[in-house]
Amino acid sequence: MTMYGLYEACQFQVFTDSRNVVSGGLFIAIKGDKFDANVFVEAVLNAGAGGVITSDKHWENHPKCFYVDDTTWALQELAREHRKRLKIPVIGIAGSNGKTTTKELVTAVLKQRFIVHATRGNFNNHIGLPLTILSAPADTEMLVLEMGSNHPGELAVLCDIGSPTSGLITSLGKEHLEGFGSFEAVVEEEGALFDFLNKSNGTKFVLADDLLLKNRSGKETNAFFYGTSNDLDVIGKFIAADPTVRFQWSFSFPPDENDPEIKSQLIGHYNFYNLLAAACVGKYYGVNFNSIAAALKDYTPANNRSQFIEKFGSNILLDAYNANPSSMELAIDNFEKNINSSHKIAILGDMFELGSYEEEEHIALIEKLKRCSFTEIWLVGSAFEKQHSIFGSNMKSFKTVTELREAKSLENYPNYWFLLKGSRGVALEKFLD
Repeated sequence: MTMYGLYEACQFQVFTDSRNVVSGGLFIAIKGDKFDANVFVEAVLNAGAGGVITSDKHWENHPKCFYVDDTTWALQELAREHRKRLKIPVIGIAGSNGKTTTKELVTAVLKQRFIVHATRGNFNNHIGLPLTILSAPADTEMLVLEMGSNHPGELAVLCDIGSPTSGLITSLGKEHLEGFGSFEAVVEEEGALFDFLNKSNGTKFVLADDLLLKNRSGKETNAFFYGTSNDLDVIGKFIAADPTVRFQWSFSFPPDENDPEIKSQLIGHYNFYNLLAAACVGKYYGVNFNSIAAALKDYTPANNRSQFIEKFGSNILLDAYNANPSSMELAIDNFEKNINSSHKIAILGDMFELGSYEEEEHIALIEKLKRCSFTEIWLVGSAFEKQHSIFGSNMKSFKTVTELREAKSLENYPNYWFLLKGSRGVALEKFLD
């Protein structure tokens, strides 16, 4: 039996977590740097798995096992083969910031007309993307793939596996500098999605307001543009982010002054473009105007991304799922310019994966914060704390969120506005517990 034949025999069900066995499903025993799922082969077979792909020679001749040298390679090859058999549109979403939120918005819009399968959470890497493809139900009409990368060349591999027929890049910013080495390398890497679509004659959704992104997109013959100019396929007008984004948009030129205002549930001026991107994808795929508007209005953020929370009489902008220098600047600018209050406190956590840029980028952020008119600024993590000597008079540092909670309590700041932004490992949301 071939590897794909085993996948078919397992009713197109696949899993990699031995703790959650899918009855009759195909278990792929991934071997990583810190774990080896091959040790659970016997356990998952006893628990009802229909088959196993393993790199443990002990199981080479077992009737339910398929032996390979590299199970990660096997997962990707299986997904590549299955993708070839899916005769449906596939939308790829890449970018430095806002990928997951944009993916969720695009999915919400497309679900107004199609049966959509999309990346779960931010399961967007060389393992998550193949699993998304392999877990698409048989009745799927549209596939939405989030594509993440933290080192050069990874996105090209994901494009080769997922073979998107259309796609968008949310933004180009300072992300994963430890892996990429420079911002220029980030631009080159993220642009791999547009490179793939140009070669395959796929459709690009391009934010025309971002000249760097527009230039990186290459030829315009296969592009669909969105932004704030009057000569685009989807035209938007930002109204406010007080705290959630309000905007107008149109499919036509000139925009109609009577176009309805959409009040989203997303915080942050920066999400205006993510909302427009979803509208652009929806228009291209024939979702009607009112259905797009309803999807954008009703989408509710979760998982510490772009959320507005009211607690103990305080107003909280929670965007603490992840952070890099670019997304930090956007969040701070939004908090400074769009929240009209004289009582504002920024709680910011360390930015991870910056490599040799760590000190430089944290210093730059501190200098930026000095120019802001926030009541107080609480900085959490060792990278910020190392720069204590250059803090402004309204800045305090804390090694951990636990230390912050011991010193500060939300209940003591009624009617204040808070911004929480930091890398995932800092877990700033625990301050709200």
